[in-house]
Amino acid sequence: MLKAIDLFAGIGGIRLAFGDNIETVFISEIDKFARQTYRANFGDVEIQEDITQMNENDIPDFDLLLAGFPCQPFSNAGLKKGFEDTRGTLFFDIARILKAKQPKAFLLENVKGLLTHDKGKTFGTIKYIAVKVYNKKFHKDKYSYEYNLINKINNDAVVNIMSC
Repeated sequence: MLKAIDLFAGIGGIRLAFGDNIETVFISEIDKFARQTYRANFGDVEIQEDITQMNENDIPDFDLLLAGFPCQPFSNAGLKKGFEDTRGTLFFDIARILKAKQPKAFLLENVKGLLTHDKGKTFGTIKYIAVKVYNKKFHKDKYSYEYNLINKINNDAVVNIMSC
């Protein structure tokens, strides 16, 4: 069974999609009400609040990183400030953890506006950091990359899947 971490977990929607196929060993969610619902969905689990305050070395080892990082900075309905919005920079905490832990795979979820934000430069930066930097660091092509724009009940989402 794969060991997973669930970052920006919300109410656990991404985890729910994996069913009983993963063992979740770490959860992070800053919103109080989302944490309450997460616990209602999955039992009385420990949830770390602020991932920016966590040392990546204190996170248990895992095989799969799941993250639905904040979409407001990239959404067509938002102000589109991207990395200039503090919430937009939270992707870099995912990158920090990926770099330290080197999991077998990771799945990132966000809105379709991420693809076109800043004429595609934001998505390009995320792809570069998530794939090229880590592959170069380890002198091999560890991660393959795939992304899909999916329709989930009339709302589009970008799902990035990285695996080795």
